[in-house]
Amino acid sequence: HLSFFRASFSLVNPRFRPALKPANMTTRPVLCLFALLLLLAAASEATYSPRSDTAADGSDDYSHDEGLPLSVRDAKILELLRRRDVLESTAMPAVEAFAVAQKHHSDVEASVPWLSWSRNAEDKARVRKAEAELAEARVAMETAVQAVHNVELQLKPLYGVTSPQLYREQRQQAKRSLQVVKDYAWWHSLFARYRAESLSELLLQIVLQYVVGLVMGYPIGFLHFMWKDAWLVAQYSDGALGTRALALGYYLLSCAVFLLPLVVLVGGFYVVVKNGDGIVRAFGGRSQGSWEADVAAQRRRIAQRPHYKY
Repeated sequence: HLSFFRASFSLVNPRFRPALKPANMTTRPVLCLFALLLLLAAASEATYSPRSDTAADGSDDYSHDEGLPLSVRDAKILELLRRRDVLESTAMPAVEAFAVAQKHHSDVEASVPWLSWSRNAEDKARVRKAEAELAEARVAMETAVQAVHNVELQLKPLYGVTSPQLYREQRQQAKRSLQVVKDYAWWHSLFARYRAESLSELLLQIVLQYVVGLVMGYPIGFLHFMWKDAWLVAQYSDGALGTRALALGYYLLSCAVFLLPLVVLVGGFYVVVKNGDGIVRAFGGRSQGSWEADVAAQRRRIAQRPHYKY
């Protein structure tokens, strides 16, 4: 990333090139990262067959040609997907029944007096009956949803760590982690102290504080992503030694990709701070060193002037 910034400034103004040091070897980790990405993509295409797992639109599709034989893995995936569909069709009525029971409980609570000691025996019986129905519907719904979840947990090791299912879940997890960063930046900008003399200056300070909050909160989001993604990748690993090594590499790669924006930002800030004088000279300005030299020369000229006594 440092070489990228150096090349960019060199293209803008050739006078900037002597002010920078020769490009170092910091581009090697970036090239290695992209090479590892390509290798994982190639491994995914070579080891994963989406014909019985995922349709073209991204949804699960287990339709296949009856004349073609299925492997043991594909047959097991097909069986689990069909079982999941049956359990989902069973879970939907349970969810609807829970929604109906919840609404009925709310209606009963609204129809009786708010204070429990002012309710009569009939009102208390109605409330107890509604609460019992709600608890029964909640247990039925949780049991049905947990059964679907257990089948999905059995499917994940069969998909593997290079499957598009894991990629989709990681993308959703990255969005949730970035939302943590945005929430932190929002609260940081909301409770910061501002000293502004105009509305435009106040808005500028709010934007700057929000950007500072994003930079400060990004490590928090990164730790959140690391913790959640570790359990997510572990669910897609079948426990074999080779799969564990591949899962570890995929996990480290996903964490590195999530951290890449912060690395680029810190690297750009490092380039600007380290080569600030060269950047200013490249765009026709005066650097800090030349300004200090001019001030020192002006002071020497003032000191050399003759002093008259009156």
